[in-house]
Amino acid sequence: MPHPVSPAQAPRARTVKAPSRFPKVAAVACACCGIELTTGQGYDVPVIGPVGPKCVLKFSTLADALLWVDGRHVKPDTTDQALLRAGHNVVVRLRGLGIEINRGEDGILRVGRMPRNIKAVAKSYKKMREAFARDLQIASDGLGALPAPTPDPLEVAATEAEATYTAAATTRAQAWLGYLDAHHNGQDTDEAWDTYMRAHSRFLVARGAWHGALDTWQLGAAA
Repeated sequence: MPHPVSPAQAPRARTVKAPSRFPKVAAVACACCGIELTTGQGYDVPVIGPVGPKCVLKFSTLADALLWVDGRHVKPDTTDQALLRAGHNVVVRLRGLGIEINRGEDGILRVGRMPRNIKAVAKSYKKMREAFARDLQIASDGLGALPAPTPDPLEVAATEAEATYTAAATTRAQAWLGYLDAHHNGQDTDEAWDTYMRAHSRFLVARGAWHGALDTWQLGAAA
């Protein structure tokens, strides 16, 4: 009987968690950290520019804040000072990053000119990110949140395939431990081995389906 590879030793499948609301654009280096983008593409984050798959996770709050401010009335219909202060802080922090926030004659705020020194913006934003996120959360909860984005069906399919793969990996690991227990206790291992091999087959199918769904999603986002 061949000795199987322990699940702990098996190669781990890749995990990609990139916000799909950032479109991919041609780029040679990350605008935030400067690391070369070997794929020739980066995620186009407002203000920052094209960034890599790790740095893109840093700027979700900044992108949300720009969407939340643009088109909002400067005088919301509330007297709650905590909400007013949080909303004011969001606008002030954006302006502090060098982002132009204009107020029209109708009292509507619009995002205008973006700063040129992107690295300085990224550095400043990093220092204020936690406070920025807290103010935006308070303001959006009380003054109206961002509209829920339309789910990307390809991303949904990839997420569901990942959940199936994760469950299959857990089942395979449990079956492997059952085989080891039977082997070390001197019991008949044939049934435990068959259980493991069935779980291993389902794991391989689920992993292939997840990788396929993930590739389809990424190709769709890049198109």
